[in-house]
Amino acid sequence: MHTSTLKDEQQIAKELEANEDMFSKSSKSTANTSKVHHEMVNSNINTVVGSDHIKITWSGVPDEDGVYEIHRNGKKVVNVEGNTYIDKNIKENEVYQYNVIGRKKLPEEEINKIKEALGKKVKDISEEQQEMLFYEKKVAGTVIRSSTETAVEFRFDKHKNNNKKSISKASSSNVNWPVDPGFWLRYSTFIPMDKAPNPFCELLNLCGYEEFSGDNRSFDLMGTSYRTRTDAFITYNVGGSGGITPNEIEFYPQTGITKGYRNGEEVDEGKAPESDMEIRNVEYGDNYVYHRMFMASGNPLLPLAPDIDAFYYAKVFQDGRGEFYGVHDQAPSHEFYFVLYWGGGGGFWEEDIIEVHTQEHVDFFMLFPFTPKTEFNVNVSL
Repeated sequence: MHTSTLKDEQQIAKELEANEDMFSKSSKSTANTSKVHHEMVNSNINTVVGSDHIKITWSGVPDEDGVYEIHRNGKKVVNVEGNTYIDKNIKENEVYQYNVIGRKKLPEEEINKIKEALGKKVKDISEEQQEMLFYEKKVAGTVIRSSTETAVEFRFDKHKNNNKKSISKASSSNVNWPVDPGFWLRYSTFIPMDKAPNPFCELLNLCGYEEFSGDNRSFDLMGTSYRTRTDAFITYNVGGSGGITPNEIEFYPQTGITKGYRNGEEVDEGKAPESDMEIRNVEYGDNYVYHRMFMASGNPLLPLAPDIDAFYYAKVFQDGRGEFYGVHDQAPSHEFYFVLYWGGGGGFWEEDIIEVHTQEHVDFFMLFPFTPKTEFNVNVSL
C-alpha cells in the first residue's frame, strides 16, 4: 500500500504570495490585476495503491459544480461527482499519472473586465469560450507506481539488468549536461502552429506584422523549437567521503527566435532576453533541494504586448519524490517534465521521463493579465 499527499496549507500559501508578486511585475502593456482568485491553498490528493486497484481521493480543489474531470496518463477517462475515483485497470510496476481537473468561475468584476476588453466581440462568445474566458482551471495531480521500492532503487535495478537498452543523448546549444547523476527539470513554452496571426493588431493596434513564426510541434521533452525554455539540474556528488551530497543547482534559460511576416515574407526577427527567466529561493535540505522558477518573457518584436508568464515551485527529494506547484498563462502551450537523470553528460532513459504538467495553447488573448490562469499542484511519489 502506498499513500501520497500534496503540500500543506502553509507551503502553498507561501507560493501564492510569490505568484501574485511575480504577475504584478510582469505586464508591460496593461494595468496589472492578475492573480489567482480561487486558490488551491487547502487542496490535497491522496493515493492508495492496492494489489488490483489505485484509489484517488481529493479535497480543496476549487470547482463550480462539484463535477471533476479525471485524466489518466494524459487522457480523459471520466467525469466524477464527488471526491473519489478508483482505477481497477492497473498492472504491477507501472507508472500512472492522474489529474483531477476543476474549473471555478471568476468574480463578476473580473468577468466584466474581460468583456470590456473584448468589446463588440463579447456578443459572439460561445458557451465553450465562456468556460475558457471566465473560469480558472485547477489541476491536482499525482504520479505513482505500484511498487514498494523507491524510484531510484527500482530504476537502478531495472537498468542494471537491462544494459542493452540505448541511452538517449540530449543536445541543446546552451546546456552543459552534468556528469553527476540526479534529476532534470525542463519547463518549455511553445506555439503549436507553424505561423500565428498577430493577435495584438486589433486589441492593441500593434499591426506592424501580420504573422509571427510558431514552433510547429506538439508536447515533446526534446522538442527543438520553443518560445521559452528552462533546464534545472539537481545533481549529487556520490563519490566523496561525505556520502551523497547535493551539488549547486545548474540552471539554463533559453529563448527561441521570433520572426515577423508581412505579405507572407519574413521582414524581421528578434530574440527575447534569457534574463526573463530566473530561479530564486534555492534551499538545500537534509534530503531535498528546493527552488522557484519565474518567467515573464515577451514578444521581442512587440515590446508592448503582454508577456508569457509562468511560475513553478519544486521540492525534489533524494529518493525520487517531488512536489510541484505552479501558475501560468493559458497561452501558448506549456510543458513541464521531471526526469531521473543518470549523468554522464546527457544520459537518461526514455521510461524515466515524468510529465508533471502540460496544457495546450488556448488563445493569445489569454496572455493579458486580467484573464484566468491555470494553477497546478502535482505530487510525484514513485
